[in-house]
Amino acid sequence: MMPLIMTETGVALLLLILYFFFCAHLVNRFLRRKPYDPDRFVRGLKGTPMEPYGQIIQRERAWFAQQEREGVFIESYDGLRLHAQYLTQTNARGTMLLVHGFHGSGDCDFSCVLQTYYDMGFDLLVIDQRSHLGSEGNYLTMGVLERYDVRAWCLYLLQRFGEGHPVVLDGISMGASTVLMAAGEQL
Repeated sequence: MMPLIMTETGVALLLLILYFFFCAHLVNRFLRRKPYDPDRFVRGLKGTPMEPYGQIIQRERAWFAQQEREGVFIESYDGLRLHAQYLTQTNARGTMLLVHGFHGSGDCDFSCVLQTYYDMGFDLLVIDQRSHLGSEGNYLTMGVLERYDVRAWCLYLLQRFGEGHPVVLDGISMGASTVLMAAGEQL
């Protein structure tokens, strides 16, 4: 009886250790900060029926890069320095707070709507989610902690413009889950 218990315990312990290393590998592979390659998505479209959209994305990103934007920094609830690009205009109808996706960027993920939103009369606050681009952090959490960052950006806009300034949250992919989780917070 004793060797069977030791064998079952040994196997269970071995499986637990393997599971731990597998989970650690997944976290390091997918959730750790990565260097950003702005043209990765466009290169992935080459040779596919979607290739013409790559040219549109590049054109719209160039439009955004040519605009005079303000670099904005705030501090997250856990002490990280968060970055955004803010494109303002006179007599704006409100601010579009744009939240990019997994290992993405706002200028690429929202490239096809940035000029449209701006032409509709909205200021654009294009944030870098934690662990992306100009924002600090080593790991992203798929919206779990990022929702508090969106709340902090809303508070920044409230302090800057007051309560009468509308804020519209827009997210894509992981940014959409971040926005939905933030909607459950007191904004």
